[in-house]
Formats: sequence, C-alpha cells, structure tokens
Amino acid sequence: MKNKKVKGSQILSLVGIIIFTFTLSSCAILNSVKKTDSLFFEAEVLERSRSYDAAIDKYKASLKEFRKSGVLRPLRRHIDKGFPVLVNYRIIRCCSNLAKSLFLEAEKSYQQRDYSGAIEKYKATIKEPEKHGVPLPNISRNYQEIIKKYKATIKEPEKHEVPLPNISSDIPTLTLINFRIANSYSKLAERSDDSEILYTNAIVHAKEAATSKTDDKHKADAHYFWGVLLHKSGKPEQAVLKFSEFVTDFPRSPFVEKALYYMGTFYHEKKKHVLSRRAFDRILNKFPSSSFKHESHYRIAEVLLKEQNYEQAYQEFIESLRSKVYSPDFQEEALYHTAYCLYRLGKYDEARNQYTNFIKRHPKSQYRAGAHFTIGKIYFGDKDYAKALSNYQSALQSTDKESLKTEIHLATAEAHFAIGEVYFGNKNYGKALSNYQSALRNVGKRPLKTKIQLAMAFTYLNQKDAKNAIGTCKRILSIHETDPLTMPTIDPTAEERLTIAKGVQLYLEAENTTFLAGYKGAVAKYNAALTKIQESMSTTIGAEYQADLNYILGDLFYKVERFESAEKQLTMVIENFSDSNFVDDAWYAIGDMNYKLQSYTECRDAFRKILEIFPNSDLRDDAQYFIAKSLLEELDYEGAYLAFDGLTTKTFQKYPDFQDDTRYHAAYCLNLLGRDDIAIRRYENFLEHYPKSPYRVDAYFDLGAIYARQQDYKNARLNYALAMQHTEDQALLSEIQMAIGHAHYNQGAYKNAIMAHTSLVEKYPESDFIIEAKLGIANSHFRMRSWQEAADAYERVVNEHPEATNFIPYCAYQVGEAHYGLATHHSEQDETELAVKNFHEALEWYQKIIDDFQVEDSNNMDEITELLITSFTRMRNDPSVPEELQSLAQIKKGDNYLAIEQYGKALAEYNAFVQMFPNRTKGSSVQDRIKQVQESIISKNLRQEKVRRTVEVSIEQQIAQKALASTVLILTTGATGDPMALGSGFFISNDQIVSNWHVVEGATTAYALSVDEETRYKIDGIIAMNPKQDLVILKVSGEGSPLSLGDNHTAQIGESIYVTGNPKGWTGTFSIGVISSFQMRYAGKRIQITAPVSPGSSGGPVLNDKGEVIGVVYAVHGGPDAQNLNLAIPVNYLKALLKRVGPPIPLSAR
Repeated sequence: MKNKKVKGSQILSLVGIIIFTFTLSSCAILNSVKKTDSLFFEAEVLERSRSYDAAIDKYKASLKEFRKSGVLRPLRRHIDKGFPVLVNYRIIRCCSNLAKSLFLEAEKSYQQRDYSGAIEKYKATIKEPEKHGVPLPNISRNYQEIIKKYKATIKEPEKHEVPLPNISSDIPTLTLINFRIANSYSKLAERSDDSEILYTNAIVHAKEAATSKTDDKHKADAHYFWGVLLHKSGKPEQAVLKFSEFVTDFPRSPFVEKALYYMGTFYHEKKKHVLSRRAFDRILNKFPSSSFKHESHYRIAEVLLKEQNYEQAYQEFIESLRSKVYSPDFQEEALYHTAYCLYRLGKYDEARNQYTNFIKRHPKSQYRAGAHFTIGKIYFGDKDYAKALSNYQSALQSTDKESLKTEIHLATAEAHFAIGEVYFGNKNYGKALSNYQSALRNVGKRPLKTKIQLAMAFTYLNQKDAKNAIGTCKRILSIHETDPLTMPTIDPTAEERLTIAKGVQLYLEAENTTFLAGYKGAVAKYNAALTKIQESMSTTIGAEYQADLNYILGDLFYKVERFESAEKQLTMVIENFSDSNFVDDAWYAIGDMNYKLQSYTECRDAFRKILEIFPNSDLRDDAQYFIAKSLLEELDYEGAYLAFDGLTTKTFQKYPDFQDDTRYHAAYCLNLLGRDDIAIRRYENFLEHYPKSPYRVDAYFDLGAIYARQQDYKNARLNYALAMQHTEDQALLSEIQMAIGHAHYNQGAYKNAIMAHTSLVEKYPESDFIIEAKLGIANSHFRMRSWQEAADAYERVVNEHPEATNFIPYCAYQVGEAHYGLATHHSEQDETELAVKNFHEALEWYQKIIDDFQVEDSNNMDEITELLITSFTRMRNDPSVPEELQSLAQIKKGDNYLAIEQYGKALAEYNAFVQMFPNRTKGSSVQDRIKQVQESIISKNLRQEKVRRTVEVSIEQQIAQKALASTVLILTTGATGDPMALGSGFFISNDQIVSNWHVVEGATTAYALSVDEETRYKIDGIIAMNPKQDLVILKVSGEGSPLSLGDNHTAQIGESIYVTGNPKGWTGTFSIGVISSFQMRYAGKRIQITAPVSPGSSGGPVLNDKGEVIGVVYAVHGGPDAQNLNLAIPVNYLKALLKRVGPPIPLSAR
C-alpha cells in the first residue's frame, strides 16, 4: 500500500513538470513571434524611408528570429509558413531600390563630370546586390524615368570615338555600367599626368562590356571602344590588332570606317605600305562617301610613290585633289607630287608646267626648293644651262636643308662644267676656266672634282701654263681616295694608287687613335690597313714604294700581334733597305715586341741598336727607357738604376714627359738596392721638381718605408701622410694606413698604433690588410698591458676571421696570455676571486687550442705548441696560482703532448702530476690518461713497424698528381688564324678554367689541352674577367678535375709552394719553391715565389701544402743576374671575380 502511494506521487510530479515545461515553451514561442513581428515592422518603416541597407538587415534579422521560434502554424496574419518568401521578396525589392538609387547618384556624378565619384558609385551599384546574394536588377527595364531624365543629357561622342550606348530596355545593366566606368576612367586618364593605370582600368571594363551577354550592336560598340582605349593608352600595336578583329567580327558596325582609317594610318607610320594600302582601299570600296575618302586616296598615292608606280600614284594624287574640304597641307603636297610623278614618267613639259603652277599657288611652300631644283634639271636636260642655273639659284635661296643644298651645288657644278666645255670647244679658255672654277667651288668633295680638275689641267696646258697644270695634277693624285669611281676611266693605275693611299690612311689613323685612345680602339683599323697594304704589295705602283710599304706591313703585323710575321718582315726591312728612313722604327718595333713577350735580352739588343746606329733618332729616349724597364723587370736593380739615371742626362731629355718617370724609377732602384741615403735625396729631388707627377704617391710611400727601415718613425709617418693626401685609391690608402700603424707600433707609441689600425678597420673594411690591422690593435693593447682590451681584440680576430687559420692559434694563445696577465694583476691587488676567474679563462683558451686546432691547420702550430708548454709550466710553478689550477695546468701540459702524439713526454708529465699533487690524484682522470698513453705507445710501435714495410707516397707527389690532373695548356689564335699565344690554366669547377687575361687578350678562338695531351676542351667564351688584375674565367665544353681554393691571407714568407704549368710549351711541368716576399708595386698585392717558371707558365696554379690554390702565376722575371724571381696573383682576387660570373661571351665578340 505504501508503495502505491509513492508511485502516485511520482506520477503527479511528472505531470507537473510537463505542464510547467509546456508553459515555458509556449511563452518562448510567443516572445519569439512578437520579436519577429517587431523586426518586420521596423524593416517596413526603414524601407519606406528609403534606408534600404538598414531595412535589408532588419528583414534578415526577422527571418532569422522566425526560424528560431519553430512555429509550424500561423499565429499572426502575416507570420506563417510563407513568411520567408515574403521577406526574401522584400529584400530583393530593397536591393533593386538601392541599386536604382546608387545608379541615379552615379549618373548624376557622371553628368557633372565627377568621374572618380561616378566610378565609385557605379561599382557600388554592382557590389550591393552581390553583397546580399541578389542578382543585379535590369535598371533600364524597371526604371524608365532614368531614360527620360538622362537620355537627352548624354554628350555627343568625340571625333572618331564610339559614343556611349543609350539607356534602353535592350541593354543589360552590367554592360551599361561597364561602359560608363570605362569611359569615366578614360576621361580621368585624359586629365592625368600618370594615365597608364587609369587607361588599364578603362580597358578592363571595356573588355567586360565587350564580353558580356548583350546584342551584337552593343558588343561591336564595346569592341571598338576597347580599341580606342588601347590607342589612347599608347599601345598602338594592340589597338590595331583589336581594330582588325573588330572589322572582321562586326563588318556592319558604323565604326568599321574609323577602325580601317586608324589601321591604315598606323601601318603608314610603320612603313608597312602593303597593309596600309589595303586598309585605305577597303575604305574606298566599302564607304564611297566616307569623310576619309580623299585622304585615303592620298595615302594610297604615297604608297604607290614609294613603290615607284608613278602612273597609278599620279592618278591617286589627282583623285585626292578633288575634295573641296581637303586639308590645305595635303593639297599642297598632292599638287607637288603630281608634278614629281610626271617628271619621273618622262613627261617633262607637263611636269615643268605643273611645277610652275605649284610655285604660283604655293609661293611659301616647303617644297618650293624641290620644285625649282627639278625645273632646273629639266632645263639642263634641254641644254638651256642659263635657265637651269637660274632655277638652281632660286632653289638654293628657298631651302635650309644641307642635304638638298649639296645636291643643288652638285647640279650647279655640272651646269657650269657643261658651259665650260662649250667655251673650251670654242677655244675660249678664259671663260672655260672661269666656269670650271665656279664648278669646282660648288662640287665640294664629289667624284666630279677629279673630272673638273682634269679639264682644268688640259685648259692650263692649252694656255701653256705648265706650273698650274702640274699643280692641278698633284691635286688630282691627292684626292684619289675620294674618287674611286672616276679615276679608273682616266688613269689605269688609279685603283692601285687608291688602295695604297687607303691603306696608309688607315694605318696613320690607327696610329693616331692609339695615341689618343689606346690600342684597343685602333685594332679594327690596324686590321683593315693590313688588308689594304697586303693587296698593294704586288701591284705596279707598290714596287715604287717598296721600302716604306714593307716597313708599314711589318709594323702592322706587330700591331695586330702576329709577332712571328712581324719580326720576319721588319728584319727584311733592316737587311734590304738599310738607307730607309724607317730602319730605326723597325728596330724599335722589334724591341717593343720582345718586351711584351718578356724576352728582355732580345728586347735590349734591339733598343741598343737604335742607340748605336742612329744618334739623331727621335726614338733614342724611348729605347733607353725600355732598356731600363726591361732590367727592372728582371730585377737587375743596379743595371736598371744606371739606365734610368742615364735618361736624366743631357744626352736624352728630348721628351720632358719621360723625366718624372725616369727620375722616380732611378730613386726606386736605389731604394731596392738598399742605398737609403742616396735614395732619399733622389726621392726628395724628384718631389721638388715634379710635384704633380702621378708617381708622387709612390715616392712618398717609398720614403716612408725607408725612414721606417731606419727607425726614423717621425719622418716615416710624415711621408705616409703626404702619400695619403695625394691618392684616392682605396687599396693603396689602406696599405699606407697599415704602414702608419706599424710605424707607431715599432716606435712604441701603442695608443697611436691602435688609432691608426682602428681607422683602417673602419674606413677600409674590404682591405687586404684588415686582419693585420686587427692584430695590430690587439698586439698594441697587449704591449700596453691593457689585458682585457687585448683579450677582446684577439678574440674578435678568432671569431670574425675563422678562415685565417694561420692566425687563429696565435690569437687564441694570446687571449689566454692576456687573461693570465689580467689574473696576475688581480693577484697582485689581492683580488683573489678575479684572479682565479682569469686563471681559469687562460686555461680554457689554452685548452681550446689543443681541442680545436690540429697541427695541419697552421704553419706556426709547432711554435704555438712550445708556447703552450711554457705557459702551462709557468702556471704550475706560479705561487700566486691556486693549487687546484696548478695541478690542472700540469694535466694540460700532458694533454698538449698527447694531442701532438708525443706519448713519451705526455706520460712523463702525467707521472709528474701524480708525484707533485698526490692529494689530487684520487678521483681525477689522470690514471685513465696514463693508461691511454701506454696503449697509444704500443699502437704507435705497431704502426711504425707496418709503415716500414709500406712504400710511402710523399706530399709532393700527392699534390703533383692532383694539380697536374687539373692543369691545361691554352692555345689561342687571332682573326687571321695565326697562333697568338700559349699559356696555362686550371679547373676551378667541372667546366670553368682560370688563366691570365693576357693569355687570351686579342684572341678570336682558343682551346685547352690536358697536360697529358689526350683531352681537348673547346673554349665557349669568357664568363668573368678582370684585366687590371690579369685574371679571366673561361667556360669550356667537357669536364675537368677542379682544384679547391685556399686563402692567401694565411700564407707566410718561407712557406713551401708548388706550381704546375707549361713553360715554353713543355706541358705538365711541376716545380717547388717557397714564398719569398709579398710585393705591392703592381695593380695590387702580389706573391713573390722562388719556384722556377717561364713564359707559358702564366695562368698556372700556385698551391700550398694542403693542395689548395693560393695564387695564379702572373709574371716571370729572369735573366743572367736574376733567377727564380716570379710573381703570383693572390687567390682572393679570383674569389672576388667568381662573384661576377655571367653568361659566356665569345672571344671573337670582344
């Protein structure tokens, strides 16, 4: 019973909950319906007030609320299942009204010429319906009041431009709007200075209008308008293509006529006469009443005139003249051209009458001179020379055109000459000469001049005036080269004389060009002259000038660098024409040629011949100078000094320009000979007498170096400063700045040294001396016991220049030493904590050397190792160092020996640690180290036994094998096919070869040959070059074995180097030497090496012990008194050139 009561109460509770829930749900539905009704009402109010955007939002909100309520039966009159349809209809109506409103505003802005505002509103007209997902309404169909209000206000179209389409029920709204926007952009572009973007936008919308769904009429209008916009935007080619499409696709459009006119005009301007004529023909055939009719006739006539179809051209010009409204300019030109056509058709009387009529009707026409000139020629043909001259005179008075004046003068000369001939035939020689002279004044340099002068010569001869007859004949010969067509009819040898004269002219012009602009600008003329002189050598006239022509031929061979042919030819001149005025020139050319080939002994022999045989030669100064230069190149400083000094005597000094050069080099030789006091006096004398010489910078720098060598640092710095004042060359300035810093450092003025080196680092960050400058700063701080600054400076070198492996161990060691010095300083000041910290820092840097740098990383690693041993010993024995660090130093000493595989010494140091620090042995790793060393000693003994049984390959053999596999022989030929030069090169990538610029300079073809002569590589062209540094990178077909590039900054004097090349053509030569010095007397830094090289080695690699390229063989110096004095270009110049590699340029294209 009790259970039944409980169940009854549960049922009642459940019923109550259901009733309560239903009540709440009903209330929610009623509230939602009420809210929906309110939102709908608000939307209707907003719509009536024309707030369409807000009304749309309210309609959407009411629809959203309606869907939220979930009502399935009508609760209000208008809120039922059809409510969404009603709301969507209202939204569409609002969008339509909004579009209408925006379009009306856009039209108003358009009519008021506010094109920017119109564009914005037209675009909004399109975007607003899209924003609400409603299609753009057809405004022209729904709102006829727009048509009534604006149809009459649309402006008339401009000439030759399509009018905008009328608003009518048959044009889609989108098409109409795109038309409006396109035209608005066009109007804005016409007003703007930067119209490109505006026209582009206009074209986009014209294209939209053209490709929209509309009828053919509107499409035709849009396509034509598209073409007009392309024309206006400065794209005539695209415009003519569009007009061509338009004419093809819409042949019935009223704008076809204008499109054809534009096409014809465009083709006429581009001189595409066939296309131009075709367009104008279509205008005439399709539009017989066209406003372009007469201009079309004129344009067609112009084309026919250019085609020399004078008959039809005449007819077209006549047709063009029939227009009563035709442009006066066209009428004037058409009338002139009709006369010209008659003249060319041989209708001279009609032409003369037409020209006369033209002159009367257009007395101020620009064609008046041409009309008078042609009338004169007609009278000349009729032999009425007086009237011909009268018209020629009128023509001259009517024109300023030099070309026409020249023609008139020539015609005048011909008339005077014809009159002279008449008088000559009548034996009236006085009047004949008078007319010949008048003809000569008018003829200028035309071929007729020879004919007139010849007639004058015969006239003088008939007057028995021999002197003038001879003089006139000489003048005829002097103008052979300007009369190649006339003279052969008078003199059978004229062509021979012309060839000789032309060859000599080109030769002399080339010599002048070389003097003014350098050899490269004259190469073409030298080659042309060579061709002409070679032609003339076998002629009859050539035999008369054999000595001179043979010298010129030899000199030309030399100038185009065909040295073998040049020497043969010049030697023949010397031997066979000893009395020629050109023998000393021949010796000079031979000497200069051998100087360029670095055959200095033969060079001096040739120049000494000039000094011995020709005491009055103008070439004596040059000969002595090159003798001195060749001795200097061979490093015979004593001989070079005597030769340069000889140039300062009265025997020479013919050319003052030589004196500053020779006096400087005399002082320079004394400097190299170590005769400091005499060199100083010579330098000072040179600077006093030649304060503006280009060598003054070198003189000041050399003086500074001498004073620094003498430890007179004040004068050294003074001269370095003067050198800096007279140059802007960045590389030289950085070198001078480095020298100033060294002078301060060597003097002990460390603060000044720091300032000088810091200035170099800041001003010349790309300098070759940047690492040395930073080391100078660090060393100066170290010397000043500025321990922290020194440590920081050394550490910067380590961090900023990891490639300088030769400096890194030293700098790392010096960082440790600086910290040790700082620790000692703190210890003396009883600053124990700071002392211990810096002792630790020192040990860490010492350890860094052991851990990070192996013996092969640096040439001075052995020295660093010894210094480390000394430093560890010092730290172990220093009483100011805590015992913990002393013991650690002892272990590091053993570690150092272990790192360099000196196991016996390492074991001794570890055992010493056990004895000296027994309390620290326990728990340390020293016992493990002792065990490791013992095992290493056993292993090493085993390896040594194995090595004794193995054939050892030396490092030299390894480098030779690697380098020779990469080295090639380069052979070049010139334009004539003769061999020019040979040199060496090496691969830096599979298809890139490096060599010297002078090896390929002037060549037109070249190829590379492997040193085993089994592989030939075609050279495709130059991909990078630096003539100043004498470097070139060549692209080749095929693959080679590349060498890796090292760093010349790490190279040291005394370091072993290896060179491969092809001296004198002997392929695959391997030589060994050392770096003997670094020179700065050239275009940049140079490495001086002792490895034997010879001509033919140029371009070969210079390698270090790692087999890395550190330089490129550059210059060979040798002789009886100087051997193994050769130079290489540092590899860092090559690395810089690699950054400028581009596409290959053929050798023949340079």
